[in-house]
Amino acid sequence: MKKISLFTTMMLFVVFVFGQFQLGHRVVTFKDPARSNRSVETHIYYPAATAGDDVPIASGTFPVVVFGHGFIMGNPALYTYLWEGIATKGYIMAFPTTENGSVIPPPNHLEFGKDLAFLVDTIIASNNVASSFLNGKVANKAALMGHSMGGKSAWIATKLTTKATTIFTIGAAISNPPIGTAINVLGDYAKFTSIPAVSMAAEFDCVAAPADNQKKLYDTCASQCKYYIVIKGGGHCFFASQAGSGLMSCESGEGSCEPFTITREQQNEYTINFLSLWLSYQLKNNAADGVAFKALVATSNLITETHNCSGSSVGISEQVNNAKVEIFPNPSMGSFNLFVGNVNHRKVEVKIFSLSGKVVFSNIYNAGLNNTYIINTEDFNKGIYFIEINADGNQYVKKLIIE
Repeated sequence: MKKISLFTTMMLFVVFVFGQFQLGHRVVTFKDPARSNRSVETHIYYPAATAGDDVPIASGTFPVVVFGHGFIMGNPALYTYLWEGIATKGYIMAFPTTENGSVIPPPNHLEFGKDLAFLVDTIIASNNVASSFLNGKVANKAALMGHSMGGKSAWIATKLTTKATTIFTIGAAISNPPIGTAINVLGDYAKFTSIPAVSMAAEFDCVAAPADNQKKLYDTCASQCKYYIVIKGGGHCFFASQAGSGLMSCESGEGSCEPFTITREQQNEYTINFLSLWLSYQLKNNAADGVAFKALVATSNLITETHNCSGSSVGISEQVNNAKVEIFPNPSMGSFNLFVGNVNHRKVEVKIFSLSGKVVFSNIYNAGLNNTYIINTEDFNKGIYFIEINADGNQYVKKLIIE
């Protein structure tokens, strides 16, 4: 029995909200002509006006997220929190059930990677297939995802499709088990991966130890925008939901892990918090959520992280100057002063975001006295906000507390 305790000193940093759509679901078996019409049974979760199986997809066009399951974890119920937390926000999510064997037949990681890449291409192409229920509903943007073995296959898939625009894996396991196809995922795939990437880990993962798996993926990845995020106190199988057969098989490998200090539900929630902001920025070009993601990474004490991300064309822009930016008083009551120094600027653009990424204040100031600007916050609710400051193309993000 694992002993579970809660963080007692953590800053509660919740940006997760339920989506604006209901959850639709249907099962489609795609045929890959490049592999002798290989059958790829796929559960598709999508935004709908009415929840249920085989219901019509909602109005609009939606980006694609293709997810690879973990070893012996091909039951979609194991990842319910992802479908409920992401598809309802306006994404078409695909879950192939292939390569779910344990010993006979063994899972083939390369073939699974080919399945994921095939689904990215095929679902995007379905936008122009009159007979498909996705006709006219698919945006030309896609993310690859995966857990454990499926995370490894997702990294393989990045080099098998040109349609995926980002990758976000959870507890990716790159080591080769004694069965299956040997793949040099670091040398043959990850080092050529150039799309924006997140390699997420759990601190007490002893199934796929972070230092030997998720951190190596981060280190090897050639992307100009990449993040390595470790959820404090979490475990490998906590990246799955509570329900579903196959979970016991996963947890049997965790018997020697450190006692986890968060619950499964907390780890699911933290994963959705980071994932939803990342996808919104990468797949929907929502700049506010890009700022919120960067601020969440920088200030959350629920995680440890390493990142290397520069250039707005490939990811979330970082500060590109030596400006001295100060906010005082902070915490603030009623108003605060913003000082922007050590930079020659004619105008300063200020945006303030809520934790959910909503812009609650925006203004452009001409160069002020002593480079100091007074901003009124009397109408703000108490809580935590983030300020994005742009001074002639130079950017800085700060946290603001309103009391």
